[in-house]
Parts: sequence; C-alpha cells; structure tokens
Amino acid sequence: MPVIVGTVMVLGYVAPVYDVLNQTDLFFLRYPAGVHALRESVERALLMALLAALAFVAGWYTYRRPAITSTYRVRWRSSALTLFGVVYTMLALALFSIGVMLLGGPSRVLGALGDRIRLTAGLNYLFQATVLLIVVSIVWFTWLLTTGRSLRSIAFWSYTVGAFIVSALQGSKSILFIFLLTLALL
Repeated sequence: MPVIVGTVMVLGYVAPVYDVLNQTDLFFLRYPAGVHALRESVERALLMALLAALAFVAGWYTYRRPAITSTYRVRWRSSALTLFGVVYTMLALALFSIGVMLLGGPSRVLGALGDRIRLTAGLNYLFQATVLLIVVSIVWFTWLLTTGRSLRSIAFWSYTVGAFIVSALQGSKSILFIFLLTLALL
C-alpha cells in the first residue's frame, strides 16, 4: 500500500511541479492568471504533501495488523456508516452552499469556473468541504466491494456522480483525479 500511495503522490503532486512553476501547464495556458508567490505556494503544497505521505507511512508501519487468514472478514456497522454518510454529506453541502452564497450565488460561481484562484481566494476552506462527499463515496464503494454487494447500485452511482459534479464546481482537478484513481485502485 505505501508504494501505491507514493505513486499517487508523485503523479499528483511532484510530476506537475515543473509545468506549474513555469505556468505552462494546461490550467495556466487555458486560464492565464497572475499568481502572487507561486513558488512559495508550490513549496508549501509540496511540504504538506510530504507531511501527509510521512504520516501515512508512519501510521501504516506502526499499526499492528491482525494476521490475515482465509476466514478474516471486515465487520461493518451499517448504522454507523449511515450516520457517517449523512453527517458528512450534510456538512459538505452546507459548507459548500455557504461558500457559494458568500461569493454571490450560483450564477457567479458557474460564471467564473475558469477563474477559481481569484474567485475562491480566502474561502477555500468552505469549498474544500466537498471532499467529504468524495470520502463518503469511497467508503461506500469499499463497503460494496468487501460485503460482496452488487456494484450496480443506482443509489451509489447517483451519489458518486453527484459528488463528482459538486467537487468539479470546487475547481480542483487534482481532487477529481485522486477520486477516480482511488476508485480504480479499490
């Protein structure tokens, strides 16, 4: 697992650095914008990614995993999962809605899809809440896989498509990339 997480981190964070710093990546070419302190922002983002990777590796290697036998099963508590899903979904949508209203409403957000850097400046913490929808979708997908339930669940796919659309309104393509890659890896 650390190799998979490391690969995703390198592909998602380290590989695009050269193009981002030179402002030759597709985002800057399509939506030219002056970004103040770009190098410092990239350095901070890479530092946060490194700290996240180190925290994951530390947790992975210090957690005592039970010996896996052929009879080992994950025990899911459906009531806790349902509560988790409902709370995360409501929190994500509430915070996202507050952010949209503070920016001037849905038409302003939709009208400025190409200028997310300036539009959400200072309100990123509200727009990052859409990641909670992605977390619910990933946990739900894992539950479907580990319990042997059908992946043809209309409710799951409706929720996942909705989470993808709302997260796309956040403006961060890397989140969507990691979301789809996680589902594929699972």
